[in-house]
Amino acid sequence: YLSSFILFLKSLPEDAGRAPRSSVWARNSAWAASLLFFALSLLSKEMAVSLPLVLFAHAWTVRARTLKESLKDALPYLLMAFAFALLRRAVIGQTAQTAYWAGGFIPQMLTMVKGFAWYVKLMLVPHPLSVEYLFPAKHAVDGEVLLSGLFLSAILLAAWRLRKTRPIVSFGIVLFFLSLAPVSNIIPINTIINERFLYLAVVGFGLALGELVGGRVWRLPADAGSRPLPWAAALAALFIAYSLA
Repeated sequence: YLSSFILFLKSLPEDAGRAPRSSVWARNSAWAASLLFFALSLLSKEMAVSLPLVLFAHAWTVRARTLKESLKDALPYLLMAFAFALLRRAVIGQTAQTAYWAGGFIPQMLTMVKGFAWYVKLMLVPHPLSVEYLFPAKHAVDGEVLLSGLFLSAILLAAWRLRKTRPIVSFGIVLFFLSLAPVSNIIPINTIINERFLYLAVVGFGLALGELVGGRVWRLPADAGSRPLPWAAALAALFIAYSLA
């Protein structure tokens, strides 16, 4: 998955000018290798189907491409993911692992609102940890669903607002959520949330946190005085929270 993403970045032209033939060959080779690694990642774990969406988000935020150009970049990967989904269904005989355990699509999504908020919470305070998280199914918008929804909406709004001024932060946030899309229970699976699903999402969290905190602490002028201290204190508090796990 990550090799495919890195090779895709290697395949991008360095500038808008005419590149030497050897450079074009190297970029084409990197792109072909990226597709190969994506195919291998799909055969390893279904979570890899999120990569086309990640490539689209990267093109739109970090590279500031138009929506049409971003879709064009991701299209070969989208087609490969679609072909994999058809092949998987033909071999296994089904798409979903189970029926909607919450009793329907809407209750499933209401329950997952809390689930996604819990994923973010685990990134900030990874305690207590559990082999399995069992939440009561939500059949209506209660206080937990409402607060979780507002919390997630605030994060996504921040990603939208930062897409031009801090595109790496915006991309990191989007990467976090897109990498969890295959286990969002839109297509039902046998669990609500699981810590191992965060293996890819943590890359997005680390990217956003590193750019946000690193940019504040290290890019301030020499006469900034004590202004980095609040950010350094926040980072120290995060490390302390991690030590609880």
